[in-house]
Amino acid sequence: MDANSRLKRFKKIYPVYAGFSADLLFWIAIDTLFLVEVKKFSSAQIVSLTTVSLVSCLILQIPLLALMRKIGNVRSVRLGTFVMLCSSLLLTFGVNYYFVAAGKICREIGLTLRNMIGVTLKNNLDSCGESENYIRYRTKGMSVYSVLTMIISFIASFMFNLDKYLPMYACIACCLFSFVLSLFITEEKTAPNLATNAVKEEKVETDKTATKNSALFVALLFVTYALGYTVVSSGQAESKLFIQEYLYGFYDSEKVVLLIGVMVAVSRVIRVLSNLLFNRIYLKLRKNIVFYLMLLLFFSMALLVFAYYVPISVAVKYVLMLLSYIVILFMRDPFGSCIQELVLNGCKDKEQQINRLSMLEFYYKLFYAVISFAFSMLLLKYAMVLIIAICAVVAAIGSVGAFAICRLNAAFIKNKRGETR
Repeated sequence: MDANSRLKRFKKIYPVYAGFSADLLFWIAIDTLFLVEVKKFSSAQIVSLTTVSLVSCLILQIPLLALMRKIGNVRSVRLGTFVMLCSSLLLTFGVNYYFVAAGKICREIGLTLRNMIGVTLKNNLDSCGESENYIRYRTKGMSVYSVLTMIISFIASFMFNLDKYLPMYACIACCLFSFVLSLFITEEKTAPNLATNAVKEEKVETDKTATKNSALFVALLFVTYALGYTVVSSGQAESKLFIQEYLYGFYDSEKVVLLIGVMVAVSRVIRVLSNLLFNRIYLKLRKNIVFYLMLLLFFSMALLVFAYYVPISVAVKYVLMLLSYIVILFMRDPFGSCIQELVLNGCKDKEQQINRLSMLEFYYKLFYAVISFAFSMLLLKYAMVLIIAICAVVAAIGSVGAFAICRLNAAFIKNKRGETR
């Protein structure tokens, strides 16, 4: 099979692979239910599993980075997908806490290795002169993932009631399917019939590389991603709990469960729509898209605090809180895709791609671990609204970083265009 045929096959496989391998499907929908009902774990044990897996992945970051450099992008993707399969088996059939903890650790390791699919996508698009389509293909992959998770959110509970192991069997099947797909993934260095186009674009790409290689620019990307994605992850979990606690003060448990169910269902639909529509939005606003997304995140957190304190009816407050929650889901996938594209665009070679993508995740996980611990300590004494307010402040700081990223990039491009006239 020649290079062009392999590239065509990769473009067809990528969205499906990216959607099925983005996480442990089905597990993420019933994880706490499965751990409580089947494994009989306590709340303390469940919380400790997240801490153990996150800290273990941080400790293993340097060895994993060395491994990825040694085996390359494609083998890292395949190994990561296989480790995810092992994770699903350990989580399903683990007989005690230690086996389940090993499964959680494997999940984090697998996701770290599997994330090299982004580098593979970037290099394959560069090789055929389609660098500008990175966001389009990333969005296709996340669209598949968002549709799958939306469907799973509707059926997972019914499957769990039929047989408590049934969702996990489906999780194993999805992981096995992802691993088989990974065997057909390849990475091309150049596409012979498109070499001329690559030469024509060399000047523009060189200019872009010079911008992204600046230490300040890269540092801002790391900081903004760490701040923004931490607020996204914490905000999605904590705001749901915050809204739930607030509603319990006015409604009975049956109505609260119904309202939270509606909120989750609507947010999943919005996440699908955001991925389906984002490519059009990106083409119109790409110069400042990171800043706009961070502003949306700040808006969602600030709206939650506003809705909590403003003297209006509970029904209106619920609508405002619902809006704030779905905004987080709307901007989550596009934000990650845009930051990753900026990071990869500025790399000189494959080794730098691996380094930067790995460090991007490392700083996010490090900051997420620190702020999660801080939130746990604060909740021992203060109300949840303080946590949401802190998330709003962190999002505001991230917005400043995002604005600086956009200004630096725009100024550089303007200066370079002036020099070439």
